[in-house]
Amino acid sequence: MVTERRAELMKKKKKEALDMRLTALYMRLSVDNNIEGEADSIAHQREILKSYAEEQGLGNLTEYIDQGISGTTAADRPSFQQMIKDVEAGKIGTILCKDLSRLFRNYLESGHYLEDFFPKHNVRVVAVTNHYDSTKDDDSDQAALTPIIAVFNQLYSRDVSKKIKVIRKELDQEGKPVGTKPPFGYKWNPDGSGRWVPDEEAAPTVRRIFTLFAGGTSMAEIARTLTEEGVLTPLDLSHMRGGSKDHEQEEPGHWNYSSVKAILDRPEYSGELINFRRRRVSYKDHRMLWNDKDEWSHIPGAHPAIVDEETYKKVRDIRDSKRKISTLGIDPSPLVGKVFCGDCGRSMTHVRSRNMKQKDYWICLGYRNSKSETRCTQHYITDDALMQAVLDDLRRVTLETREKQNEGLKDRIETAKRRAALKDEINEATNRLQKIQNVLSDLYEDKVGGIIPADIFTSLSTRYQQEMKTLNEKLKGLKDELSACGNPADEVGELMASSESGMVKKLTKEIVDAYIEKIWVKDDQEKKGRTVRVAYKSTGDTEVPKWQETA
Repeated sequence: MVTERRAELMKKKKKEALDMRLTALYMRLSVDNNIEGEADSIAHQREILKSYAEEQGLGNLTEYIDQGISGTTAADRPSFQQMIKDVEAGKIGTILCKDLSRLFRNYLESGHYLEDFFPKHNVRVVAVTNHYDSTKDDDSDQAALTPIIAVFNQLYSRDVSKKIKVIRKELDQEGKPVGTKPPFGYKWNPDGSGRWVPDEEAAPTVRRIFTLFAGGTSMAEIARTLTEEGVLTPLDLSHMRGGSKDHEQEEPGHWNYSSVKAILDRPEYSGELINFRRRRVSYKDHRMLWNDKDEWSHIPGAHPAIVDEETYKKVRDIRDSKRKISTLGIDPSPLVGKVFCGDCGRSMTHVRSRNMKQKDYWICLGYRNSKSETRCTQHYITDDALMQAVLDDLRRVTLETREKQNEGLKDRIETAKRRAALKDEINEATNRLQKIQNVLSDLYEDKVGGIIPADIFTSLSTRYQQEMKTLNEKLKGLKDELSACGNPADEVGELMASSESGMVKKLTKEIVDAYIEKIWVKDDQEKKGRTVRVAYKSTGDTEVPKWQETA
């Protein structure tokens, strides 16, 4: 009796706990809301779901909204994923949606969640306008129609995807952008024409960046100037206008080399529109892939230019000249990726010269990309000076290595000579054993043939057998010693050859990658210059100092 009452109380407590769980109102508006229409707006969905919850006496309402996101994949919807986590945590007891297409437009995902995941977590699912309720009997007409509804939702997504492709082609033919967001400096024309016009707040910044660069100012210096003046970055402006904050930057108001470069490399600021740079894999898979450049659509004069033709052309000439250097196969420096600041630890960047009068140089990124008063110093050093310092040190290390190799070379040659002598002794002993075996065979035949008496045969046989025993023991010792001698003579010859030709004449990318781990450039306050330290990779049994310092 007590056991039954305890079980009944446990069941009651469990039911009360379940009743306290949240009722999730899931709403989704596709990125293609123009096709879906006003009937599927978030406000309309909310109205339907709240009305149903009130009629059914459902409380503890909480909302999960995915706006501007397709329903073909669950993984791409942040609010849906949060709802699933809350289901797994036992927080949600009921999920309400306007119709099943709000939850899924993928037949396989629909089956997984409705038939497996939600029942396993004791969650009720209601699609109001489909009259679907997961608590109803499985043999009802509603249950039989659910898979069919899921299939039609998926077919609808495929049909919508085709319609969107047609619409985008039509927009392109009309000279209009097919993307959803104008680049920094532009905004959608308020007249609803679907074209871009200059953004009065951001366009002057774009124009200034082009003008400064055309006048000879480096991208790093432009970024530093804009940062110091507190000019709004593209991300700042987007956040200020209520845009997504998924990619919050560490330092608001901080411009860097990459953000300036991205603006200078966009042809849109000359008035040219480029459509179809990227495409989705499929209506199910929303990953974006780059199209080949010959598939891009170029439309000159599609919108007002922010940058005048002369300035834009000058910037293009400067940028293209830099790209030509790289296409000719000329590496900016074989040290790229190896150089670090010896004070702050950040990598150092290689800066190419603009003309023959200037020299390539290196500076610390902790100085270049920071606006803080406590930022690192420049650590300026020319590429020629750094290359020479590293080359001198590598030559020194190579010479020391060769000397150490030469010191051990005599011993190794002696070892090689000993190996040769051992081989001769082994051959001699082996031949003697073979002769003894032949002699014993002849003696036995002479004994059998009555040529020699039995006592003489026994005496000779005993003596030869003792010699064989001694030779076998000697052979074992000789072979053990030969095995312990190490490298053969031909390997010593190779070592001598490599040692003699080991002096490095010029730094190449291959040599740097093979031998150098890192290069550190540190400020030397006493000498008012730079100290270069090189960390070398392991070089087998050669003892190379881990750190070497050059003046």
